[in-house]
Amino acid sequence: MAHDWFRTVRFTPYRKGHGPTFTLRMAWTGRCDSAGRCCIAYRLTSQRRVIFEGDDYAAHLHSDESLETDDTLVEGLMGFLTLRPGDTDDEYFQKYTPAQLAFAEEHAESLSGEVAGRFQCPDCGGALRKGRCSSHGTPKECYARQSSAVHSHTTTGFCPVCITPGGGCHMAG
Repeated sequence: MAHDWFRTVRFTPYRKGHGPTFTLRMAWTGRCDSAGRCCIAYRLTSQRRVIFEGDDYAAHLHSDESLETDDTLVEGLMGFLTLRPGDTDDEYFQKYTPAQLAFAEEHAESLSGEVAGRFQCPDCGGALRKGRCSSHGTPKECYARQSSAVHSHTTTGFCPVCITPGGGCHMAG
C-alpha cells in the first residue's frame, strides 16, 4: 500500500540491545464509516519487517485534536495491534500469520506497556494529552488528588505522603 503517512511513532519497549524497536505509521484513507469514524491506514514494523498493515482501523477523532497529534488514536490502534492470545476469543487470531503470532507471544505485552507508559497517567490511568492527565491535570496534580493529601517535602527531607527520601520521590520539585 502506498500512503502519505501523517504520523510516525517509534516505540522502544526494551533497553538498548535487549530487544527490538517498533515503528507505527498512520495515514488518512479519506473514508469514514456510517458511524462517523474515520478509517486510518497503519503499518507496524520492526527492523524493517512489516508485522501488521491495513487500512481498516476506524476511530472517532477528538474535536480538540487533529490526526497528527491525537495520542488517543495511537493508543487505541496500538491496543488493537498488541492483543495477545487470552486477551480475546481464540477466533480473533485464526487469520494471524506465524510471524504475527510470534510477535503477539514475544513482544505484544512489552510493547503494550511502552504505549501505556507514554500515553497514560502513571497515577490514575487517565489519558495523557500534551503531558497533562485528562482527568486531573499534570501527573503531579493527579497524584496529589488521588492521594487526597498535600504532597510537600518538609525540612526533614522526606515526603510525608509516600515516605520516600525527598530526592527519590517522583513528586519532588
